Amino acid sequence: MTKESVDKDGLNEIYFRPAWRSQWFKIMILFISIGIYLKADNQWVHLLLPVFIGILLIKILIKRYKRRYMIGPAGVELNIGIASRDYTRIEYRHIRGAHMRQSIRQRLLKLGQIEISTAGSDEKIYFDDVKNPAHYTNIIKTRLINIYDPAVQ
Repeated sequence: MTKESVDKDGLNEIYFRPAWRSQWFKIMILFISIGIYLKADNQWVHLLLPVFIGILLIKILIKRYKRRYMIGPAGVELNIGIASRDYTRIEYRHIRGAHMRQSIRQRLLKLGQIEISTAGSDEKIYFDDVKNPAHYTNIIKTRLINIYDPAVQ
């Protein structure tokens, strides 16, 4: 889910997370397991399958909610973690480039990775499993152009 808010300069802060469809295989296994549980007559299935379903559901939710990305008016942010937080913010004036990468599987699922590299150091941050990565890459590149050449709008 993408959430946008407008700041005082009229630029949007865009918040988003990794796409659900990046975990399509785990979600498919989850639904198959629930179907097996509902149809099974074996007591071992009724004892062990709920544990498996619970662990799988927790893994799906953790992968989705442990990362949050933000494209703001002054820079980009990457937040990682649920209990503890790892927060990385890069201002646009420090960004050297934003690049999109997609594997064949990601292209089929319309997902991708955005790599944001900084000037002066080899630090990079990655927005993984982003839905419609070309859109967000273009937003970052447009804001980079506007930072360096405010006349271009």
